[in-house]
Amino acid sequence: MKRWGGIVWVLVLVLAGCQSGPGSQPATAGASAPTATFTLSAPAATATPTVPPATPTATPVGWGTVSIVQSDLYRDNFGDYQITGLLFNGTAQGIAKIKLEVRASDKNGRSVVTNQIAEVVEVAEVAPLLERVAPNSYAPFAVVINAGVPVTYSVAVKSYQPDKKPFATVQLENAQLWHDGDGNYFVVGELVNTGAQTVSVEQVAGAVLDAEGLVRAAGRAAFWSEYLLPAGDAEGRERAPFSAWIYGPFKTYPALAVYPLAVEGAPREALDYQLTLTHRFVDSGGRYHLVGQLTNTGSVTASVEVLGGLYDAAGRVVDAYKLYTPLAAGPGESVPFDLAGFEAVAHLDSLADQVATCRLLVNPGGILTWRNVYALPTRNLRLVEKQAGGSWHFAGVVDNTRGKPISSAEVVVALYDAEATLVGVGFASAYGSSGKIAAGSATKFDVYVQVDPALDASTLTYRAFAQTTD
Repeated sequence: MKRWGGIVWVLVLVLAGCQSGPGSQPATAGASAPTATFTLSAPAATATPTVPPATPTATPVGWGTVSIVQSDLYRDNFGDYQITGLLFNGTAQGIAKIKLEVRASDKNGRSVVTNQIAEVVEVAEVAPLLERVAPNSYAPFAVVINAGVPVTYSVAVKSYQPDKKPFATVQLENAQLWHDGDGNYFVVGELVNTGAQTVSVEQVAGAVLDAEGLVRAAGRAAFWSEYLLPAGDAEGRERAPFSAWIYGPFKTYPALAVYPLAVEGAPREALDYQLTLTHRFVDSGGRYHLVGQLTNTGSVTASVEVLGGLYDAAGRVVDAYKLYTPLAAGPGESVPFDLAGFEAVAHLDSLADQVATCRLLVNPGGILTWRNVYALPTRNLRLVEKQAGGSWHFAGVVDNTRGKPISSAEVVVALYDAEATLVGVGFASAYGSSGKIAAGSATKFDVYVQVDPALDASTLTYRAFAQTTD
């Protein structure tokens, strides 16, 4: 475990079945369509959860200034200490390039804070979890202390600059807070654009609150959509799920808060995509998988980030995750994917049973266009072994037919059931022994695919695809 902390603008909600089947290369749109295993639901709003208001209803401490209005110290599940709290921008203008000064000392008065290169210093300069803060708004901060046991600490605002970029407002809905009892907190929900302009969501921070509404742990979201279409979009693309994993104290707290940094703005790329969910399952290790295909109906070749959301029967978010397609999709091509990084579900076994529906969306801020993409042939594909835990190990060879040395080849192995429906995807990069794969040469690859334990393994077939880009 480590710390980590459409113009057609498309956040495409899938409502249909599979668009393509197996073939020697990723199939194109228009191929025969096997039946999807289930249908995704349209997004539905639920009541906004009770959380502290985004703007104060009474004049707060720090009004008219930029100040630290609350702080706390706790030991997290890594054994480190964290100083967390809230910065309040009580001025009439946005601020950016914010620097906070953090001090912390042990019982002997020795500093236990470090700088960015892990040197112990008297004062550390850090930033809040949002790069910019709108007028009359809050931003949480979280600072890891791992050079000793802090007994005293302080946090102060050192400097900031005015920010004239127009801020936008997004609404929180369908939110939930999970805690696994081991100090792992997950803040999940949906961000909703209630305005008439497309909104760019640059950052999202989540926080765990006590019964009095004070921040007790905070962290950045890793999974969210960077653009939300205007309110009333026919396909519900004004809303998208998010998930923030927070390393916190072992004590359970009852409430959450979400702090999005949003501005008006449109995505740079104007590409069309279709997403098809073909299978979903929980593997023997407790990981939730959304398997599907992305079809490029535009004119530019790209790797695309797919965002998946899991929802309960009431429409509340259970978890969210996003991942780039392992292969780039050219015009008219379909490429497979498997979203399997839903961490809240992986940490709390009971959550998988709460999942009733799901959504797949394209993140328009996660579109990487390529000038050249070359399909590479694979051969000698074989199933090496079926490992404990439902992981199938495949091996084979990919040939560099590019005509010049390449740095690597991206390889995907896709599994299909007896009806030719895509039910599993694994991928890996293949490298040459000298750091390059020479022109005309071959290199071996190994790919692991997690298989649904409920499937009849004897009916499954598999194919490999490979490509390189420059």
